[in-house]
Amino acid sequence: MGKIKVLNDNVINKIAAGEVIENPSAAIKELVENSIDAKSTRISVEVDQAGMGLIRIVDNGEGMTRDDAMLAIQRHATSKLNDENDLYSLTTLGFRGEALPSIASVSKFHLRTLTKNDENGTSIKIDGGKVLGICDDNISPGTIIEVRNLFYNVPARKKFIRSLHAEKLSMNQIFIKLALSRPDIDFSFIDSGKEVYRLPANQNALDRIGYIFGKDFTSDLIPVVYDSSKIKLTGFVSHPQLCRNTRLGQYFFINKRVVQSVQLSQAIQRSYGTLLPSGRFPIFFFFLDIDPDAIDVNVHPTKKEIKFSEPSKIEQIFNLAVSDVLKKSKLVFDIKEQNEELKKINLSYNIPRFTNVTGLKEIKSAEFFSKPAPIINDNMDVKPEISSAKTDSSNDEFLQQLDAIINMENAEISLPVAPVDKNIVSGMDSDVNHDIFSQNTNYIKVIGQIGNCFILAENNEGLMIIDQHAAHERINYEKILNGIKENKSDSQSLMFPITYQTDIIKKKFILKKIDILNKAGIGISEFGTDTFIIDSLPDYISPSSIVAVLDDIIDESGNNNSESIENWQIKLSKMLACRGSVKAADKLEHEELQGLVNDLFQTQVPYTCPHGRPTVLRMTYEQLRHFFKRE
Repeated sequence: MGKIKVLNDNVINKIAAGEVIENPSAAIKELVENSIDAKSTRISVEVDQAGMGLIRIVDNGEGMTRDDAMLAIQRHATSKLNDENDLYSLTTLGFRGEALPSIASVSKFHLRTLTKNDENGTSIKIDGGKVLGICDDNISPGTIIEVRNLFYNVPARKKFIRSLHAEKLSMNQIFIKLALSRPDIDFSFIDSGKEVYRLPANQNALDRIGYIFGKDFTSDLIPVVYDSSKIKLTGFVSHPQLCRNTRLGQYFFINKRVVQSVQLSQAIQRSYGTLLPSGRFPIFFFFLDIDPDAIDVNVHPTKKEIKFSEPSKIEQIFNLAVSDVLKKSKLVFDIKEQNEELKKINLSYNIPRFTNVTGLKEIKSAEFFSKPAPIINDNMDVKPEISSAKTDSSNDEFLQQLDAIINMENAEISLPVAPVDKNIVSGMDSDVNHDIFSQNTNYIKVIGQIGNCFILAENNEGLMIIDQHAAHERINYEKILNGIKENKSDSQSLMFPITYQTDIIKKKFILKKIDILNKAGIGISEFGTDTFIIDSLPDYISPSSIVAVLDDIIDESGNNNSESIENWQIKLSKMLACRGSVKAADKLEHEELQGLVNDLFQTQVPYTCPHGRPTVLRMTYEQLRHFFKRE
């Protein structure tokens, strides 16, 4: 007798269950998607014991006749495909016909269903894949599915289930995704008899987000819209002050399907550029409507990933749409209260937040982004020469650097984006406001310096606290990067050249970066077998700092020596800006503070330093009046 044999249906179903039904949340996803495909307008999800004890899905959809219900529990039986061509133009969420038999094979399963045209419903009970009975049922039109004791007959699968707490978090996340995908449907979620969510139907996307995450959360979201003849993209991205240390706050819905896409996430991340620190990720919600022929959803067992026929084009659309809206938006960091809703969903803010404050008037997102941007009034003479009357030898170098920066020409820097396809850009708003501080100007007046680290200032919106190092770093970064790109960096010859000794391996790293270093104004060349000589430097870099910069370059090259020239231009600009900027604990004169603030708000992205940390925090007069009980 041969070794190869055809498996029986029970084993096949359990194998399929291992691929499709990884855990209780996967079962919920499959069953709710069936309810959505059945044109339900109301869907209830109830669970107990993190879904291992009970999953009950109740909908008011089309329901099934008895014949259809009996077919639905068989493998690869579906109403959503007629032939193979339908696989490439799917408009439904399900299509394989695997979910019900797979779930039924590893649980105690009960299906109850009724169409609006039938008098009697159908009840089918299955235990571990074995049909126990089929009979009439008296229920309202729609479908009820109960799944009890999930994986009770597959102990090998059950032992890999995570803790009940982890499974609850997973179920909560998948429910949120499904509810966000269809704000036109009434959703409810009940856990152990307690109603966790009740989301009314006929909401728009922002209303549904607000119901789930809270109104304070939505005030930090920025709308994004892109519309063309074949693609419609709508959604929301978070203000840089609202971010997370994971990608869990990122949601994609393609043709109302919940999906994941590392490539699209990376495209959006690139759009933020230096607005976010390393290791921090924006929160976003994107809804893409695209021709079904342009995507392939049959590439993953649980259908959580898809393929685009033109992936690079889609990535460019996301990248450019987000870049465009971020450039147009005012992104000042506000000191705001941290309410209980945000604590509950464990969202991280990039700035400090007050706690235990109630009654603060809600700030609407539309109002937030429509307020006049802080700006230096062009008619005001606010760039006096820096005084050197009260200095010592340690301060001279800084004053020279700051003087050069304050008198620099305003450079226009764009966020790093992928190469632009002109056909794509034509579908977007081309009227990009590159100077976001050019309208509705209002003067920022420096009050003073505190802790030799922070600048206090005010304008007609309220109080501003400015990090002097971060602000100077942003100014330097844009100047340096612009100089490298245009090969126009100023440099001064050194009276005593500097030698930098290294080994043969590390020398190769420096040799690969010599062209970029020269464009940055650093005159460096080989000097012997293991030595470099530096004979000129920009005025903002000291001889001791350049040695540290070269050390940093070697360290970075050792970690990743395959990065593009553009990425290295950005990295080097960050290194030089950090080394050449005023530090915390440096005491500055009032004129120096004012000049620094003026120059900050003439940069392209004044809200963060090149590493993504805030440069400015704001507290509005409205907030100050509230905290001091003057309302």
